[in-house]
Amino acid sequence: MKNDWTPVHSRKLANRLMADCLAVLSILLWIIVAGSSSAWAQTGQQALAPGHVSYYPRVIRLQNDNLSPKRLIASFDQGNTGLIYESLDNGITWSANPVGSIKETAGPFNCCSGLYEVPQPMGSTVAGTLFWATSLGTDQANRTASSIRIYKSTDKGRNWSYFSTPVSGNTGLWEPEFIVDSLGRLVMYFSSEEYKSSGYNQLLAHRISTDGGLTWGTDVIDVGVNDGLKRPGMAVVRKLPDGTYFMTYEICGLGCDVYFRTSPNGYAWGDASQLGTRIVSTDSHHFAHAPNMAWANDGSLKGKLLVVGQTLLNTADNSFAAEKGRVIMVNANGGAGAWTEMAAPVESPNIGDNPCPNYSSPLLPSVDGTQVLEIALDFWNGRCQAYFQTGSISAPVKTIFSPVNIPSGFYRLLSKNSAKALAAVNCFSAGAIIQQEDFSGSSCQVWQLDALGDGYYHITSSNSGLAMEVKGCANNLGGTVQLGTSNTSDCQKWRLEESGGGYYRLVSKNSGLVLDVNACSRISGAKVQQWEWVGGDCQRWKLEPWEQIPLAVEEFITDRLLIHSSPDSNRLTVRGPFSALSDVKVVLTDILSRPLITKMQSISYDSTQLEIDSRHLDSGIYILQLQQGKRHWVQKVVIRK
Repeated sequence: MKNDWTPVHSRKLANRLMADCLAVLSILLWIIVAGSSSAWAQTGQQALAPGHVSYYPRVIRLQNDNLSPKRLIASFDQGNTGLIYESLDNGITWSANPVGSIKETAGPFNCCSGLYEVPQPMGSTVAGTLFWATSLGTDQANRTASSIRIYKSTDKGRNWSYFSTPVSGNTGLWEPEFIVDSLGRLVMYFSSEEYKSSGYNQLLAHRISTDGGLTWGTDVIDVGVNDGLKRPGMAVVRKLPDGTYFMTYEICGLGCDVYFRTSPNGYAWGDASQLGTRIVSTDSHHFAHAPNMAWANDGSLKGKLLVVGQTLLNTADNSFAAEKGRVIMVNANGGAGAWTEMAAPVESPNIGDNPCPNYSSPLLPSVDGTQVLEIALDFWNGRCQAYFQTGSISAPVKTIFSPVNIPSGFYRLLSKNSAKALAAVNCFSAGAIIQQEDFSGSSCQVWQLDALGDGYYHITSSNSGLAMEVKGCANNLGGTVQLGTSNTSDCQKWRLEESGGGYYRLVSKNSGLVLDVNACSRISGAKVQQWEWVGGDCQRWKLEPWEQIPLAVEEFITDRLLIHSSPDSNRLTVRGPFSALSDVKVVLTDILSRPLITKMQSISYDSTQLEIDSRHLDSGIYILQLQQGKRHWVQKVVIRK
């Protein structure tokens, strides 16, 4: 475990307590808007374990299983409980609820749990036994007894029982990882803070069991520097086809950069004081924090090593790379030579300052070694949520689009493909479908954009104030875009990103999918939906400010408006020769021409008046400007309260 967060353990505990509270408040909403994961489409990253706060994911493919395809088992930490999920279709869908759980009663919280299938009979432990091993006593502000405890299951993760405690201490023991060494013995790697008196801030060690995990030997240090600073940790180990064992790990105290080393047998890793080899890609990037790793058997001589880290840095200056949280590194030569970059199936951009986003994301290659399943964490409405997706190992890194910050205000949005305007049908109604239309100046075609930060905007109809959202907060391709009652959910947040030539793409924060015209149609009335980014012109939008009414003297008409205030001074009623069934643009400014109210208002067929909310206006002199078609009115308004 790292110490670059200060204090890391109390911060992690606070984050998890906050997330647990938020989960209770949001679980009902999640169930309503997300539903069962088994109903979701295959394409696009999807939520796993909806309704549950999730930390430290792990995933394995069972080898001792009579199903075809073999089932996948995933685990997550939640408070003092481990949650177990399964997939019977190679990770396309997952159980809607846990198939098993382990409640640890020895401490208030557990952390950094490992999941492992025993591959062969070892002592009294039968092949196919599942181990779930967890760290205890390490999430307390004042450290007490620490240990790593193993629970086992012999029924594919349904039922669990305590099995053994491989290691105990008084300061900190973390991140258990298992493998069988070249002598057929079970090895458990772990991070230890138990050697501080000898100058080791933290080190990586292992213990060996010769009876299938029931009893364990003493510590053997694998990576450690007794300078009181460096903290090797978070080891992940895989055996390669030539018998070599490959280990990745982080070294905090050096920026938590990701390193590797090899062993001929799984129990001797060379000079422990040597740091190893830092992984740097051909794009001059390196990972920092919380690495994970897998080996893919793609039929080539050495297969492919896949490594992921929490965040990505530019090696030249250690600045954050634009591709952070979106990259896996690949090596086809047992770790030697070039490391190239591929697109991570799950995107979770972050700066490595929290044990949620992209933290120790597990990778599971397909049986044929051409694809990889990734499970990665990210925040959803303030809660740490797991997401999963499978992608090609040869997938190129996606183009990174920069967010833009445009002034909040009124805009029309025009499709590059059709030059038609984004519009709502019956824009005064929640649930109204959004489509493209020829621009007519209707308030249903004018949108108010309010900046939320980091390139995200809340987009509302200038007519009704209803917000543009994805129906049901869906994550699927083709999800309907509609108007909904304004709220703070991620499915009403849209990120503006430059896509070239003065056009933008609009990305749903909830799904990561973009605003798209169905079938790239050029006809009026074509539905707007969310879709994965393919770079088409029907996914690119031009934003044009809807200009305020100019104050030209010849446009003054002052003798045809009747303005009066309601008795409670909460609204102004304006009567005039307005055309029915046509919108009026309303702008109210102070005497310095600073806009205070800007909106579009519809005039019904039986009315010649409009109302302006004046509750927030102080006593004073204001200028009211109205525009309907080519007709303009400008009139002084005196408010007395």
